This record gives sequence, structure tokens and C-alpha cells, in this order.
Amino acid sequence: MRFDFVIFDLDGTIYDSLPVAMSALLRVLMEDGNNTVTMSDLQAWAGVPGHVTLSELGYRTPERMKSAADRWLRYVLEQGSAPVFPGMLDAVGELFARGVRIGIVTSRDKKIAHLLGGGSGVCPKEIEPYVETSVASGDTEKGKPSPGTPRPISPLLTRRASGSASPRGELPEKFQERTMSSKPLQT
Repeated sequence: MRFDFVIFDLDGTIYDSLPVAMSALLRVLMEDGNNTVTMSDLQAWAGVPGHVTLSELGYRTPERMKSAADRWLRYVLEQGSAPVFPGMLDAVGELFARGVRIGIVTSRDKKIAHLLGGGSGVCPKEIEPYVETSVASGDTEKGKPSPGTPRPISPLLTRRASGSASPRGELPEKFQERTMSSKPLQT
């Protein structure tokens, strides 16, 4: 199987961010008197944009939403950067070494993604040297996922379609079986 480029989602694919995000959200809920919600209950909001999660959890006024969102972010940042999933750095590095171009997409705001990743862009500093382009929520009209092609990823797609993409890379054999048998990720 050959690829010209691979676009990775950030949270839940590159980062193991769920425990960090959900424990911070649980802390906010408990502070606000909701002592019945558990970490398992919060799994339903994995991958859902923060403002949607907060709204569905009852933070409907702008003041309550802002207060909860500010505290949620503060508690996430107190925990430090979310860890990169084991094996992801090796996988991305090997794809890059084989000429595969790498892109990152995230529903996170660029500023928040930057704070969590510790690099100069939206991705973890360990992965940043391999990433050609990234797309955060503010880079598209409707955020991610949206039906439109994100502007910063478009040049990768355009070069591929015109045949001027960099040499094609091949997915390393040790990742082929796992990739082909994996269920699609929900974002």
C-alpha cells in the first residue's frame, strides 16, 4: 500500500489526551455540584468540541459556559502536555523517512493546541519536525470536521492530484496489518 501523504487527527490519535481532558472536566463538574458524573459517563463526550460538551452538560448561558471553559482549560494545562501515544513518534518518523508527507488536523483552537503540545505549532514538539502542515479549528469556516477542504491542507491535495507530489512513500509493513484491520476512528 502506497501513500503520498497522511493526515492525522491530533487528540486520540497522536495524543492520549482523553484522560487529561476528562479528569479536568470532571473537576469542573464536581466544583459546580455535579457529584454523580463519573469518568465513564464522560466517555460519551470524547472527541466532541468543548463548547458542545459544556452546553449538553447544562452550561447554557454565556457566563456559565465561559467560567466552565476557562476552568476546564486551566485544569488541563495544570496537568501538562498530554502524552504522545506509544509508537506514534516511530510511526510518523518512519513514514516521513519513506517520503510520506504529514499533515495534522484538530478541532482544538490553535492557541490551546500550541499550549498542550509544547512545540511552535499545534502538534507535540516531538512530532513537529515531521509535519508539513496543520489545520486547527480556526483555519476552516465550520471547524473540523467540515465538508469543505481545509485551506492549509489543500496544497497537499492539489500537488497529489496534479502529479507533482513528492515521491510516494510506502506504509511500513509492520503498520499495514494493524491499519487494515483497525476500525475507523470516530472524530
